[in-house]
Amino acid sequence: MKNFLKIFNINQYSFSTKVFLSFLIFIFIFMLIKTSLSIPKLEKRALENEVEYITKSLLLLQEQIKIIGKSLKMQKELEIKLSKEKIENEIKTLALINKSSKEDIAKFLEKSKLAKQCSYELSSNNFNIKKAKKRIISLLITKIF
Repeated sequence: MKNFLKIFNINQYSFSTKVFLSFLIFIFIFMLIKTSLSIPKLEKRALENEVEYITKSLLLLQEQIKIIGKSLKMQKELEIKLSKEKIENEIKTLALINKSSKEDIAKFLEKSKLAKQCSYELSSNNFNIKKAKKRIISLLITKIF
């Protein structure tokens, strides 16, 4: 046991060995300090990268939602236009075939599925559905006649 303790006795080592051991201890302490100071910086940098990635993802998602909103608005306008054109064509064909009066055409359009689709948008804006249908029908009839 005493021989084992002699290993830790510094007096028995030469000067160059003492310098080398002190240099190793200095490097070890320096590495510990460097590691302890760099870990928080690395964590902070990783957190900033994650926040930046999430921010970019959210901005991209926001742009995608804007584009989807625009495309849905365009699609809605096109569908409304198409429905109006279909109703106008129905009125024209009905007027040409039957030589019907405005009241007959209005009754026919009240039962028509296309008029119901066209008035759906108006009913969603807190309008009365029957009044909206009558407005649409009267506008279409006056447009044609």
